[in-house]
Amino acid sequence: MLRDLSYGVRMLLKNPGFTAIAVLTLALGIGANTAIFSVVNAVLLKPLAYGEPERIVMLWLDGSVIGLNYPVGPVPIDIGEMRREAGTFEQIAAFRFRTADLSEDGDPERAARVDVTANFFAVIGVRPQLGREFSVDEEQPGQDRVAIISHDLWQRRFGGEANIIGRLITVNRERRAVVGVMPPEFHFPRGAEFALYGGLPPRTDIWLPYAESAEFWQRDNMREGAAIGRIKRGVPLAQSEAEINAIFRRVAETHPNNHVGWTVQLQRLSLQVTQQSRPVLFILLGAVGFVLLIACANVANLLLCRSAARQKEMAVRTALGAGWGRIVRQLLTESVLLSAAGGAVGLLVGASCLPAILAFSRRTSRASVKPRSMGKFCCSPFSSRC
Repeated sequence: MLRDLSYGVRMLLKNPGFTAIAVLTLALGIGANTAIFSVVNAVLLKPLAYGEPERIVMLWLDGSVIGLNYPVGPVPIDIGEMRREAGTFEQIAAFRFRTADLSEDGDPERAARVDVTANFFAVIGVRPQLGREFSVDEEQPGQDRVAIISHDLWQRRFGGEANIIGRLITVNRERRAVVGVMPPEFHFPRGAEFALYGGLPPRTDIWLPYAESAEFWQRDNMREGAAIGRIKRGVPLAQSEAEINAIFRRVAETHPNNHVGWTVQLQRLSLQVTQQSRPVLFILLGAVGFVLLIACANVANLLLCRSAARQKEMAVRTALGAGWGRIVRQLLTESVLLSAAGGAVGLLVGASCLPAILAFSRRTSRASVKPRSMGKFCCSPFSSRC
C-alpha cells in the first residue's frame, strides 16, 4: 500500500496540469457544499439553544381565514384567559418590540428593546447569566423600574463591569435598575425571526417588564405584542391548538369585534425562527449539490481521458506480471489521493466562504421591510397603531 501511495504521488506530481484542474474542480464543489451545509446545519438542523425548544410555540391568528398563507397577528389580548385556562401549557408569556434611548455612560444610544411578561425567560428556557429574571410584581405599572440587558450591551456600553447588577441606568428618561444580564448570543426576539411583519430590529439589547393595567389586557381593539408558550411534555401540538381555540371562542362572546370568525394557529418556535431562510437555504443546498455532481462528473471524464492515454503503461505493467487487481488498486489509490487533496482544499474554500455568507445574512436581516396592511388589520403585531 505504501508503494502504491508513493507511486500515486509521483504520478500526480508528474502531471501537474491534470492534478491542479482535478483538485480545483473538486475543491469548488466540496467547498460550496461545505459552506452551505454548515449554514443549513446551524440554522435548520441543530436545535435552538433554548431549554427543550421543541415545546416552545408562537400563538398567531390564522391568516387562512382571509385567504393568506401566513399568520396575520398575535393574540395577547387573551393572555389572562390563556394563562388561567390552558391546561396543556406550562406557561404562556407575551412580548412586544419597542425602542429604548440610553442617555448616559457615553454618547446617547438607541437600543432595541422588548417588553416581556415576568415568565418570558422561563418559557424560552434561558436564564440570565448574571442576576435574576423579572418578578410578577414588576408587571404592575409603577413597580417596573428594572431592566435586563444583553451581554453585548453590557460589554459594549458598560465595559463588562462586575457590579452591573443593581446599577441605575437611564432608559427613555426613566431610571431603572439592572437586575440581569443575558448570556452571550441571546438576543431573542430578533427582527429576522418575524420578517413577515417588517421594520423590526435585528436583535434585542434590553428587556423591560410588560407592565400594564388589567384594563389594558381587556381592551376590545388591542392587537399589540405577541404570545409565546411552552407546551407540557407529551402533549401533541394539535391538542394544545384545539384547547386554545376553545378558549378563543369563549372570549369571543365578550370581545366579538376581533374574535368572531378567527382561529388560532400554533407554530413551533424552530419553524418561526427559520421560516424566512428555510426555502432559500434548501434551494441553495440543492444547487450546490448539483455543482458537486457536475464537478465529480468532470473529474471522472478527466480520469477516463487520462486512463486512455496510459494504455501503453498498463500494457507494460501487465507484461511484467501485474494482475488486474493490482492495477485497479493502483488506480483507486491515485483517485483517493486526488479526492483527499480536493477535500482539503475544499475545506479551505468553505471556511473562507462562511464569513461572506454570514456578512450577507446580517445585511439582509438589517434590511427594513414595510409592514403588510389589510384594511383595518395592521399586520405588524408590534406596532402601537394596530
